[in-house]
Amino acid sequence: MGFSTEEEEPKEYQRLFTDEELDAMEASSPGQEGRF
Repeated sequence: MGFSTEEEEPKEYQRLFTDEELDAMEASSPGQEGRF
């Protein structure tokens, strides 16, 4: 993916994806879930 914003994710990052896509990314990226 190339995203290195685990600690701080800008609103623009969340705007680019729907809730479904974010949920899918969380499932495939353990360690990032719970940081939103």
